Amino acid sequence: MQEQKDINVEKDVELEEKKKRENKRAPHLTNLNDDPMLSQHVYYGMAEFPVTVGRRNENPAPNIVFGGVNILKQHAQFNMLDNGLIALEIKQESALKDTFINGALIAKDKNTQVLNHLDTIYLG
Repeated sequence: MQEQKDINVEKDVELEEKKKRENKRAPHLTNLNDDPMLSQHVYYGMAEFPVTVGRRNENPAPNIVFGGVNILKQHAQFNMLDNGLIALEIKQESALKDTFINGALIAKDKNTQVLNHLDTIYLG
């Protein structure tokens, strides 16, 4: 009986941590797909900044791992600015050609762009 109580306590702690990570009111990324049944099923919370994006085989591992063909080892980083806004910073210049915000490439002369609510970001 005690063993089952301990398991339940562990599950409760895990559930609370998952709720914190998946707070839809906090900054986060979610997937979009042409098929509405596949959209918004993947959630990437951003509770602590900076949040790095890259490939799995990078050391240290990025916070958000993507396996797309054009994702670089150190592709991008999300930073919280002093004014509370979030900026997307491209970490490698070659990633500029494969990163879009609302369908537009990030300008080559600047590798950082401030994001707005509901921006659509395409990486890789």
